Amino acid sequence: MSLNVDLGLPSAGCWPSRVTTQIDSKDKLLKLAELLDWKAMIELILPDLQATAGHWWYLGRKLHVRLHLGVFILQALFKMTDRETERRIRECVIYQLFCGFGLLKHFHIPDHTKIEEFRNRLKPETQQKLAVKIVQLAVALGLAKVDSIDIDSTVQEAGIAYPSDASLLKKLAGKVQKVFEHIKGCGLDGLDGYKLNTELIARLARGYFFRAKNLPIEKSREFFRQFYETVKSEVMPIIQKLALLNLHQVSQLPWYIRKEIAFLVNHAGKYLADVSYFINHHTVKAGKLLSFHLNQVQCIAKGKIAKKYEFGRVFQLARLVGNFIVPLPCTSIQMNDKNSLIPIVQEYSEMFGADALKELSTDKAYYSNKNVKALQNQDNPISSDGVQRPSNIKNQPNGQRVEDLRRRRAGIEPLIGHVKRFGLNRSTMKSDRAVLASGYRSVLAFNLHQLKSKI
Repeated sequence: MSLNVDLGLPSAGCWPSRVTTQIDSKDKLLKLAELLDWKAMIELILPDLQATAGHWWYLGRKLHVRLHLGVFILQALFKMTDRETERRIRECVIYQLFCGFGLLKHFHIPDHTKIEEFRNRLKPETQQKLAVKIVQLAVALGLAKVDSIDIDSTVQEAGIAYPSDASLLKKLAGKVQKVFEHIKGCGLDGLDGYKLNTELIARLARGYFFRAKNLPIEKSREFFRQFYETVKSEVMPIIQKLALLNLHQVSQLPWYIRKEIAFLVNHAGKYLADVSYFINHHTVKAGKLLSFHLNQVQCIAKGKIAKKYEFGRVFQLARLVGNFIVPLPCTSIQMNDKNSLIPIVQEYSEMFGADALKELSTDKAYYSNKNVKALQNQDNPISSDGVQRPSNIKNQPNGQRVEDLRRRRAGIEPLIGHVKRFGLNRSTMKSDRAVLASGYRSVLAFNLHQLKSKI
């Protein structure tokens, strides 16, 4: 088909004011735009938009939800930054058609700041439901089947450095120094003549970081204890004084200083106490901070050879026949495999119907006698043969069934790899909410990619 495009240029210039371009009506992206249930998706995200503070229905410029939702989907599908999304939509007519050009009366290309603002208004739970909505569409089109699933978990690593206490202590001293330099002239009692000994902290940090590799463990521990005691003695007087600041004093400070003060007052003392616990007992206390800008981060040991420890959060994924992925809601950071199996089955039944699931397959991390009995005692019993048994369990499937299940379990791994390339690998987000949302959004992008390739 032909399309006239207004370039917005004066006709007297060296460029024509309008051009005609040929668009292939069989383009995959255009066919995807025709298949998507835009009305259902808009109804799904509308509560998040209505949750905006103030009178959302008449204050401010009118929001074209269809336009911004199309931009949101394009950005997820092609893994673009906000600025790149704005630029490529300006340059590509097919992208404009996908976003509603010709359908919307007042079509415009949103600024990159508005793209970010719209994305941040969508809750992580809403983005998870959008990913499920694409799978439901694939099922309705006959591209996926819901009677059999393969379940596995994966870790979305947080965007943090390895959380060693030595590094975090040095970072804590840096935060205190930053705040101290900003407020030392405001007349706080007890800080007028105080000076943070940053040179001593830096020297001890270098000595610990570059200590001899063959240094006995006892000497390393004593060296670290000295470093810890120095940092604590230097920063605690300032943190205690920061806790005495009144609301008026804090409100006069820049937002980034207020943010640092809130962290130091609320979390620094507990973190130092947890480090002291580690020094005295040589074991990590449950709930210890692993990052100063992310709270929902845990150490996860899945027994991998290349990655003994991973720091982030766990996502539970279910693969349908047809190679679409359902992201299950994250009810905790750890999402323990064994404890997650039955909630996954229940959540899946709510998505696709109580009698939809007939069988499933998992690795042995999901096995327990309680889980097997729970699957068999469902109102609509589910075959538990696919739940891999540990080698010490006598009741094992035999013959060709073992090989079939092994292949099914292996088949989900490359798909998880593809999902990770859409953003589930290592998060670059700076808040817990954004990290969780990016994980769901990566599954949404993968499902959109699968749907686009099959239509």
